[in-house]
Amino acid sequence: MAATAAGVLLTAASAFASTAGVANTGAGSTNVARVVDVRESVVEQVNRSQVSNMIDLRLRTGNNSASRNTGSGAVETGSAMANVMVSNLGSSNELVEDDCGCMPADDQSLIESTGADSYNRAVVRRHRSRLRSQRNVSAFMNRIRGRLHTGRNRTNGNTGDGVVVSGPTDAMVDLLNEGNSNTMP
Repeated sequence: MAATAAGVLLTAASAFASTAGVANTGAGSTNVARVVDVRESVVEQVNRSQVSNMIDLRLRTGNNSASRNTGSGAVETGSAMANVMVSNLGSSNELVEDDCGCMPADDQSLIESTGADSYNRAVVRRHRSRLRSQRNVSAFMNRIRGRLHTGRNRTNGNTGDGVVVSGPTDAMVDLLNEGNSNTMP
C-alpha cells in the first residue's frame, strides 16, 4: 500500500485554527493527516510587603520653675501639639494577558476524493491549558507611643504669689495601612 504524499493537507492558520485533511488519494493507499496543537499559559503574581512604623511622641510644656524669688513667681507655658499622618500602601499587580490561544478555534478535519479501498484518517487534537495564580502577603507592625506632660511646674519659696498657667498638649496620630492588591480580569 502506498501513501500519497500529495494527498495530505496540514495547515495551521495565524488565528489558531488548524486543518488536517486527506484529499485526492490513490486506490488502496493509507493516508493519515494529524495536527496536534498544544498551548500553555502560566502566569503567577506574588506581592509581598513588610512595613514597620515606630512613632514616639514626647510633648512637654511642664517641668518649669519660678521659685525662690523676692516677690511673685509665675510660670506660663505655651501649647504643645503634634499631628502625625502615616499612610502605608502595599504593592499591586494587574494582570493583562493577551490571548494565549486558549480560546476555541475553528478546527477542521477534511477527507474527500479518496481512492477505492484506501484507508484515510484526518485528526486535529488541541490541548489548551491556562494557569493563573496570585498571592499576597502583607505584614504591618505599628508601634505608637505618646507621652504628654504639662505638669511639674513649680513656684516655690517666693516671697509673693506663685502662679502657674500651663498650656494644653494635643497629639493626633492618623495611621492608614492598606495591604497588597491584585487585579486579574
